[in-house]
Amino acid sequence: MSIPRFPNGSRVCFIGDSLVARNQYLPFIIDCYRKNFPGAGIRFFNCGVSGGTADFAVQSFDADVLPHNPTHVVVAFGVNDSGRTDLALPRSQQRYETFLRRYERYKRRLAELCARVTDSGIELILCTPAPYDEYTETASPALRGGAALLCEYAAYVRALAKEKGYRLVDFHRFLSHAIQLNETPIFAPDHVHPTLHGFYLMAEYFLAEQGLSATEETSVFPDHFTEWREKLLFYRSINAVECMIIGNYGMALEEKYETVRRFLAKKNWSDNYFEIICNRYLEAKPKEAELAREIDAIYERDILF
Repeated sequence: MSIPRFPNGSRVCFIGDSLVARNQYLPFIIDCYRKNFPGAGIRFFNCGVSGGTADFAVQSFDADVLPHNPTHVVVAFGVNDSGRTDLALPRSQQRYETFLRRYERYKRRLAELCARVTDSGIELILCTPAPYDEYTETASPALRGGAALLCEYAAYVRALAKEKGYRLVDFHRFLSHAIQLNETPIFAPDHVHPTLHGFYLMAEYFLAEQGLSATEETSVFPDHFTEWREKLLFYRSINAVECMIIGNYGMALEEKYETVRRFLAKKNWSDNYFEIICNRYLEAKPKEAELAREIDAIYERDILF
């Protein structure tokens, strides 16, 4: 099924995991629309969540996505749902059953999420998850079986889109092919996140599915994205903590704060990423609504076309 371009006045929410939250392919899409449709008044929202899963997206959809009054929602999950890091554990029946439970839960929750979108009268674009890169040799060896694991998740997304008639962007198929053809690395050393070149290719492919051409690839985003991206990355840390640390979007606010403080007190992480986002959470959560308004104002001032 073809994907028409977003009509004038559209309000488009991209929801997904860190591949969305890092905000590195959406700016290329926005700039294409800015260049080709000046005055179209299309508003793009990045609702990505680092560590995000289909399950968390169902929990947070009403509070995190619907307030933007979207006309279109682009959904991309699967990388974290797969629990790929457990591939480092010894093979066992228990490990297999854990992977199976996660897969069944993913299928159930992704179907629920898609139905939630369409039942709200919103146009849905469903994306397959990006592949796991087992080809690029890095200082961090790839987890054996990671590529096969994500192949199964992508196959389900294709089947769901076909069954329900959802529009589909097959990032998995496209990037799996691109890995074989590109001399320039398109995945980072962690085998999960694309490089900036990889993100550009994702944007180029998404736009091509809409019959559009991406603007020229750059190694640095234009200045008009700078403040919006920085503020948005800070703001989206709130949801990242609620997904990865708290794990229960509906928990009472004071319980959330206490959960984060307890996590910080343990100091049992291997790097300081979790310390950073937990401290950001304690700073940002009390002024969440104010931050959201600031981000909207920056977008309208610097980016809206």
